[in-house]
Amino acid sequence: MIRLRLPHLLVLILFAGGFNVLPLAAQTAGSLATDLMSTVQATRGVGATNIKESGDTPSVDTDGDGVTDDADLCPNTPSGESVDSNGCSNSQKDSDGDGVTDDNDLCPDTPAGEAVDSDGCSASQSDPEAAVRQVYEDDVNALIVSAAGGCTSSGCHGRSGAPGGLRLYGAGEDNSIELNYQSFLRYIDSNSADRLTTKISGSGHGGGTRYASDTPEFAIIEAWAKSVEALP
Repeated sequence: MIRLRLPHLLVLILFAGGFNVLPLAAQTAGSLATDLMSTVQATRGVGATNIKESGDTPSVDTDGDGVTDDADLCPNTPSGESVDSNGCSNSQKDSDGDGVTDDNDLCPDTPAGEAVDSDGCSASQSDPEAAVRQVYEDDVNALIVSAAGGCTSSGCHGRSGAPGGLRLYGAGEDNSIELNYQSFLRYIDSNSADRLTTKISGSGHGGGTRYASDTPEFAIIEAWAKSVEALP
């Protein structure tokens, strides 16, 4: 009669039962448990301490904002604050990048690079007319008095009784920037920004095309004129 030793018996049992495990090597009684654990764990792909799979790692929401840590872009949300789908509250976001968080920012969408006050407002947002004036002085007036595209000649708008009442002043005239600025404000107020830009692009304009509608110069004037029209 053949007597089976314990290690051999265990191997036979595992194979007879249909388990898909690696065969156990010859072993002593003292090492059987360790070898068995190692074989089963290797087959099932688990770590060194558990034979059974533990399933997916439970989702954790450390800051309790309703967004689990694996998807939370703003950890440590203050208790009770509402968050977006990324787990970020307004006190954790600065959407316009002006250095003032959204919960304290009274002027969202501050233009990039503009300095702001403690309320998150730049000069152009606190005083829009100042911004409109600055753009005119820095960008628009040079186009209006330009010899290439300007309209300040004596045969055009550079005279009394100019077409449409839009009297303009050349670069050499005293205070010409301010005078031109005020002339355009009155013209846009009496007509519209669209009427001004239509004339500049040549439609129905006795002076012809000053700046074609597909040019960057026209884009600057158009943006400025529409901002004038939007002033409160």
